[in-house]
Amino acid sequence: MLRPGGYWWLAPSCRHDVMACIPLVTASNGWFLQPLLQWSTAYGIPAAVGIIPSFADWSRTVKTTRSLFYWWVPDTTFLELQPESIVFPPFRASEWVLGNKRTSGSGTYIAKLTSPNLRQKSPRLRSFISKLSMDLNTVMDILQDVRTLPLSSLDAWQDPACSWITRHEHIWSKWIPVDTNCFLGFGVVDEHGTFLPSKTGAVSCDVCPPGTFSEELSDGQSRRCTPCPPGSSQSKASASHCDECKPGSVAATEGSVACTPCGVGLYQDAFGKAACVTCADDTTTLLKGASDKEECVCKSGFIESNRQCVPCGEGLTCPSGSTVKLLLDGESSGGSGEDRPQISQSYFSWPEEPLEIYKCPGPHCAGGTPGTCVGGRLGPTCDECPSGMYGTSDGCQSCGIPMMAVWTGGICGVLVLVFGTYYFANPRYMLKVSLAECAKIGFDMTLAFMQNLGVLNAVSVPWPEGLRSLFQFSALFILNLRSLGFNCAAGGDVQQYTATVLLFLGIALSWPCLGSLSQLPCIKRRGMAWDFHKTLGVTGSFLQVVFTTLCNVGLVPFMCFSHPNGRSSIAKYPNIFCGGPDHLTMQILAALILSMGLTHFAACSWAIKKAPAWSTTSRHRLTSVHFLIANFKPGAWWFGLIILLRGPLISLPTVVATDLPGVNLALMICVWLSYLSIQLLYLPWKAPLLNLVDGISTMLFLVLLAVSLHLEPVLPESILILEIIGLGVYYLSIGVILCVCVLSIFLMVLKRCSRSGARTGPRIVNLGQLPDPEEILETIEQIYFNLKAKKNVTELVNKMSTSLSVDDLHIVQKALNILPTDCELGGGGSSRGRIAATRISQMSRKSFASLREEQRQKSSDEACEIQQESIASGSSDEVKQERDELKDPPSDDISI
Repeated sequence: MLRPGGYWWLAPSCRHDVMACIPLVTASNGWFLQPLLQWSTAYGIPAAVGIIPSFADWSRTVKTTRSLFYWWVPDTTFLELQPESIVFPPFRASEWVLGNKRTSGSGTYIAKLTSPNLRQKSPRLRSFISKLSMDLNTVMDILQDVRTLPLSSLDAWQDPACSWITRHEHIWSKWIPVDTNCFLGFGVVDEHGTFLPSKTGAVSCDVCPPGTFSEELSDGQSRRCTPCPPGSSQSKASASHCDECKPGSVAATEGSVACTPCGVGLYQDAFGKAACVTCADDTTTLLKGASDKEECVCKSGFIESNRQCVPCGEGLTCPSGSTVKLLLDGESSGGSGEDRPQISQSYFSWPEEPLEIYKCPGPHCAGGTPGTCVGGRLGPTCDECPSGMYGTSDGCQSCGIPMMAVWTGGICGVLVLVFGTYYFANPRYMLKVSLAECAKIGFDMTLAFMQNLGVLNAVSVPWPEGLRSLFQFSALFILNLRSLGFNCAAGGDVQQYTATVLLFLGIALSWPCLGSLSQLPCIKRRGMAWDFHKTLGVTGSFLQVVFTTLCNVGLVPFMCFSHPNGRSSIAKYPNIFCGGPDHLTMQILAALILSMGLTHFAACSWAIKKAPAWSTTSRHRLTSVHFLIANFKPGAWWFGLIILLRGPLISLPTVVATDLPGVNLALMICVWLSYLSIQLLYLPWKAPLLNLVDGISTMLFLVLLAVSLHLEPVLPESILILEIIGLGVYYLSIGVILCVCVLSIFLMVLKRCSRSGARTGPRIVNLGQLPDPEEILETIEQIYFNLKAKKNVTELVNKMSTSLSVDDLHIVQKALNILPTDCELGGGGSSRGRIAATRISQMSRKSFASLREEQRQKSSDEACEIQQESIASGSSDEVKQERDELKDPPSDDISI
């Protein structure tokens, strides 16, 4: 090897004879040195390899000496030497990688470099360049021509090139592109630029737009732009092919620029499809672009159970993708933690049967995952407490000895109260109400109002917390004693109901039993025997006061509300399922207590019918019904029966429409409006203040019902029934008004056309036959003569002030106001707050004649004096005027 010291590397084949070595030179830092060494050794070339660092020295040495040298082509450096190349075996890259370089070198690819966007800017030029092709010999010939020209000539490259083009037209003519021979990425178009399916009519080429690909024509020389078939797309221009739509996307039409993801509820699990597959019934996908059938999950409102989607129904919230497993685990189908399947608040289900949903009437079902109750509650409606505990608003509390002592003391107190009630009772009927009696009636009204609120508490309305607490307190008055630890004394639900029924029966029968025992001779001789009628009155008083509670308790087993799973429970005892053996037991007990209530109502109805007769013939019997008539004025003695009837009527809507709070409340409103109408019409209470209080309390209760109707959950069944009721009320109201109008017109026509119409009209309008004025006059005359004959008027005044009720006194005063004002029977009376009529109620001629005839028959001086005073009361001219007016009475259509 030629080094700065002047050394050569000798091949093994000539090392024994240096003069036999052939010089082999390379330049610079040893171009291709290793292959040269291996070639010399492998193929026995007697070479002495040396390196000449300077390129000029190297080229000069090669030209002036006979030697082997390393060179590359095409190049003009050693072109005049016309060197011959030594050919070695073809290049093997695998051997060169291992360092075995005995084969030829890899050579160098001479590329054609163009602008990356030359295809769009000048497709013809790019086509020409792509077809341009010369072999090495041709290039070397051109280079040889270049060397023959002076190096200073400007045409050193142009002239040889032009000369070659002139001589070789048959070669380069094939390089020039044809206007209609489109290359890859282009397609034939007509003169308007419209893409064509073939060369027919084509004038040039254009870039294939997005949504198409460049497809080769059958001649193999040109291409056309073909729309992407359905199931594929191409978003780029000048594309050579269309991309198949991936799973989860489709291209419905040809020429699609992009594939469309499958919508929600659709999926596609194959490549290159034109349409998505719809998920099975009741299933959908959570997101767009589903690529697998397994991505189809249950729709919102459905939940997967046993690989089937079943409706969630009431009480279960099911977003899309809900499964029973997610419900039990409390996990979200989408991973957000919010849209997870869960039991709604106020509903419950067991973990063993998570889709069997129970409805909770109380606030103890928190919802969420199955099996969740708050406050330590148990049971399918979270209404029970563990044994030895009772439920409160704060959770389950231990019964303990104090609670048992309270209930034992309470029962003893009830027994003492039962026994003492007989002796504190005052069964006398007084026409006038005393302050003590007024206070007692007010207490009865308060108790009745609280009972009515307790009945309202049974309606399943989502009360605000404040109202809920008040209603729960009011429920104590209908013996809903569970919050007071009643189960600590009675046991389970059936035992509690049995104890409640027996409590009613025991208290109601205690007075008759004690009365019967008091008739024993040993007790009777001591004067301690109970009066029969008073005993009945005390028993009736108890039943009268608690009749609303009695009816409600008797109807409790029939107030069944429905669970979403098809079962039903008693509203007050939700853990007792309707139709079961426990329910049958409670129904038997309910029939027993309802029979007692029905018997009491029937007895009271019979007593109400007989009371007027008893008041004149057997007043001692009124003691038995004192509780029924004592609070009301004589003209409305029967109103106690209305209050009795109100008790079951306000509880019946809960039986009829337990599942429909709106209908329940609407029926209650109808009952209370009917009661208010009767109460306002007759004003039955003995004191006007009591009538006012009863009217106001009833009105306020109606307001409370209206508020409750606003709070009740909107149910389709409720809306339908309320719509029917509303339409019925609407048309009934219009019908009644129109009937009155039509009837009035008919009576006017009938009066003009017949004499019977003059009698029929007033009777219909006045809702009955008007009293006969002759009879009224005879009564007035009788009263007049009795008053004149009475010696001690003070006694009469005292009797009126002490015996007559307030309403009766007001009626007498109104009558005495009407007689002197309208009938002109007194001297210049005042109207006293009413409009005075003008001579429309005068006495008839027959009345005057009867009065005079009766006066003539009386022989006493008092009768004569009366007659003289009557005659002297008016002048003869006035009497004559009255008689003339009676001959031609004024014409009035109807006297009301």
